[in-house]
Amino acid sequence: MEELRQDIPNVIDRHDPEATVMQEAADPIAVLEALQENLTQELSADASTQRSLRGV
Repeated sequence: MEELRQDIPNVIDRHDPEATVMQEAADPIAVLEALQENLTQELSADASTQRSLRGV
């Protein structure tokens, strides 16, 4: 988005706090932990659904 604002003069240059946050480096360990937690929750929900479908 920043490149668009620089390349096309008609696009208004404004502060974009979301773009600023996205420029910061992410902590790879925190990202991995969040992904693992989401995967665990998805697998648990999927297993519950499968048990419900089988009537177990």
